[in-house]
Amino acid sequence: MITTSLPFRERLVWFWANHFTVSTRANGLHAVAGPFMREAIRPNVTGSFAGLLLAVMRHPAMLMYLDNASSAGPNSPVGKNQRRGLNENLARECLELHTVGPTAGYTQADVTEFARILTGWSVDLQRLFPGYLFRDGTHEPGTKTLMGRRFGPGEVNGIAALDWLARHPATYRQLATKLVPGLKQISPFTLAGDYSRQAARLTAVTSIPIIRYQNYKLDSLRLNVDSDPQKLDYALRLAQAAQDSTLQLRRPSAIGN
Repeated sequence: MITTSLPFRERLVWFWANHFTVSTRANGLHAVAGPFMREAIRPNVTGSFAGLLLAVMRHPAMLMYLDNASSAGPNSPVGKNQRRGLNENLARECLELHTVGPTAGYTQADVTEFARILTGWSVDLQRLFPGYLFRDGTHEPGTKTLMGRRFGPGEVNGIAALDWLARHPATYRQLATKLVPGLKQISPFTLAGDYSRQAARLTAVTSIPIIRYQNYKLDSLRLNVDSDPQKLDYALRLAQAAQDSTLQLRRPSAIGN
């Protein structure tokens, strides 16, 4: 991150890699942890959160780490014939840590229903191009209800459920409050951006414009960054101006959304 020509982008890569954690300590994950960063995180780090979430949830590293690759719906053909059970790890982590968070008010029943939605999301590491594979034989048939929203059977409705969670207001609140404290140390950059409710898109600008305050030209600033969880705005509070050490500022603020 120190030697890269895009340090701010690299900071975002590490932020999202921490947000969507996988561990190499789990069996079989050494081979897919590196590709997880290259294939799921890096290409999507400045795109929409919905796109990033889908890429992460369908990557073998996440599916294997949280045991969804072996999950089977109790009423699926495999579930009935082989008596394989439902695994809720991925569904629970996605709701609690990756998207809406505990304050959204989901229940254990929602976790179970989401796990049923995600049955069939698996991996095939034996084929020529190893990766994600939807296994219809392990997918739980029928309509499921997640946080009051109904989703039909099939892979397409799993994608729809993830897209809905990615754009849920509770997800915006959780991401905004987690993202902004992670970017407090941004001197000497200014940060302006928004987290769009419609596009679920984060925009960050790290160029340094010419800033004038009470006829003083400031070219080096240290900013503290906070967020309003309701408006999802970034509040930039001037903490230090390094142009002139004798300059006394009355802590002006700029709000960007």
